[in-house]
Amino acid sequence: MSESPDRQLRLFEAKAQPYKTLRSPLSLEMTRAQFLAWQTDIAGFQRSLRGEAKPVQGSLFEPGASYSVGKPSEVPQDKPANPKAIDPEAIDPWNLAFQSMSFWRTPATTRGYPCLYFVVDRFVPLLLYVGESNNSERRWRGEHDCKRYLDRYYALNYNLGLEHGVAIAFWLHAPKGRKARQDLEQGLIQKWKPPFNRECWSRWGQPFGKD
Repeated sequence: MSESPDRQLRLFEAKAQPYKTLRSPLSLEMTRAQFLAWQTDIAGFQRSLRGEAKPVQGSLFEPGASYSVGKPSEVPQDKPANPKAIDPEAIDPWNLAFQSMSFWRTPATTRGYPCLYFVVDRFVPLLLYVGESNNSERRWRGEHDCKRYLDRYYALNYNLGLEHGVAIAFWLHAPKGRKARQDLEQGLIQKWKPPFNRECWSRWGQPFGKD
């Protein structure tokens, strides 16, 4: 079935950045080279924010790579005195304790807390998504667009014979007020440009987003 020109898939056009797209039909997939190029571009940008050097070519996506997942974070005891004044520049997602993405299938152990959360692929490494919630125990247990994006991300890795290290981390110092949390979330999105956040689709394309 043909599509109108404005909906044509740009992902596979032989241009400077062939993985760029605003829409990606599920019947079409990136090639291994295109997927690795997409990951490498975003990871390189995010790595530069931390002042890290580019890793040696070839080691970034080794199937035998491994990563560790930390235990769920306890309630922070040193919350800032003025949460509204929190600076996004002071939050480094990679310094948090990561959990397996299946954490939400286990019974809740706390009543939940206001939080920011970060979904990453630690094998790349790549920050995929930044979100906020008034309850760290409930947000990921319900419906979530990011879950669907991850399902497609998992499937593509599997089809291409690649390993992934997708994990999640919670930052429990978040303000209780929704507006303050959303402002902080936006500050982090604008800084890190995570590809699963819709604000960044115009930059990285939308290969795993809504159809």
